[in-house]
Amino acid sequence: MLQNFVLLEGTAPATGAASGLESSLGLIIIMVAMIAFMWFSGRKQRKRAKMMQERKNNLKNGDRVMMDCGIYGVVKEINDDIVTISVGPDEVKLVFNKAAISVVEYDEDEVDHSREQAKDMENK
Repeated sequence: MLQNFVLLEGTAPATGAASGLESSLGLIIIMVAMIAFMWFSGRKQRKRAKMMQERKNNLKNGDRVMMDCGIYGVVKEINDDIVTISVGPDEVKLVFNKAAISVVEYDEDEVDHSREQAKDMENK
């Protein structure tokens, strides 16, 4: 036991110094990889958020939307930041703030551009 204490207190052998440098370098590489991964994943989220904001700004009557609370409806009227949507077969009208819209969908007879744009953005 005394021998171990002396070894720790004294100068480290050459192999110990090299392995310490290698482990530090490995730790730095892992940290850089984690930062790069977080940056790229955040970048995709920012692109998707920007795309959804553009859709909210270009909202028009007849667009299908999903609200933050999960209600699906069709836009009937837009007044600045206030959106009136109709819901269900009885076309019940509900009034929301435009910020509560989470997804803007396209008509069923057209290609769903939202999915294509999301895939294109992921590939970039």
